[in-house]
Amino acid sequence: MASEIPSTSTAIKRFVSTVVSGFVVAALGTGLHRSGADRNLPWGLLLALALVFFGAWLARRRMGVIGLGFHLIVSSMVVWFLASTVGPGGDILVGSSPAFVTFFSANAGVIWILGTVVVQIAVLIFPKKFFENPSTDNVTEGE
Repeated sequence: MASEIPSTSTAIKRFVSTVVSGFVVAALGTGLHRSGADRNLPWGLLLALALVFFGAWLARRRMGVIGLGFHLIVSSMVVWFLASTVGPGGDILVGSSPAFVTFFSANAGVIWILGTVVVQIAVLIFPKKFFENPSTDNVTEGE
């Protein structure tokens, strides 16, 4: 039956992979988002937001809107934690400084923090058909 409820172990695996995906996407993106911003060519920010999009798309495909919600919560918590944490010597991963003179070097942190939420909300409003796999979702018994 195609609309069968997944087993408990499958549901737990999907949940854990969604949470881990949210954590990894946020951590990698936070480290990557400033790349190229000093030359006003934000390739790191674009790549980081693409990672968020891909992770959110997989979370919604894996668990539906609930999975996307978990991904959004975990990734937002990690981004906010990394943005508010001061490292050794006063270093911060997400921030601004008067030394940042280009648009993207001055605003990459704000775009990253807000962009993680906006991208995932965009994935939320996509139609359900974008997350279906016709080769496996429409298989009937006996085939």
